[in-house]
Amino acid sequence: MKARKTIAIILGLSLVAPVAMAEHHYRHGGNRAFAKVIEVTPVYETARVPKRQQRCWDEVVEYRSHRNDPGAVLAGAVIGSVIGHELGNGRGGATAAGAIMGAAIGGSGRRHQVAERRCKRVTRYITKRRVIGYDVAYRYFGRMYHTRMDYDPGRRIRVDVQVTPMR
Repeated sequence: MKARKTIAIILGLSLVAPVAMAEHHYRHGGNRAFAKVIEVTPVYETARVPKRQQRCWDEVVEYRSHRNDPGAVLAGAVIGSVIGHELGNGRGGATAAGAIMGAAIGGSGRRHQVAERRCKRVTRYITKRRVIGYDVAYRYFGRMYHTRMDYDPGRRIRVDVQVTPMR
């Protein structure tokens, strides 16, 4: 008889102890409790992100002055006539042709080069890694559980405990 009583007491305590421990873990607000976080692993997403930027360079541009400089026309005519005279062996036609060509070249305007800054907008794509969540492993009453959260929970995680009657 004494052995039966001892067994009944031990059995009763073994049924009550988990309930008492669960009550110890409950906080205010109904059926919420806390579990110990074992591991937190960040989950990353890699994305190509457009990055607009301006690319600039210096470019040499040649300009011509469209103004006729009378001195340049006259100098071109004189130089052209001398060259035409030499090439034509003193014949008048070559001298006249050289003078006309020299005047045209001399009157074609002055050329000058200028370095100009050129820019254009370009789009570069860069790869970015960002955290999209956290895989969390936690222990509650000796059992391991896993979940994904959108924030790092820290050392403990709030869990929702559901108790259902046995059939």
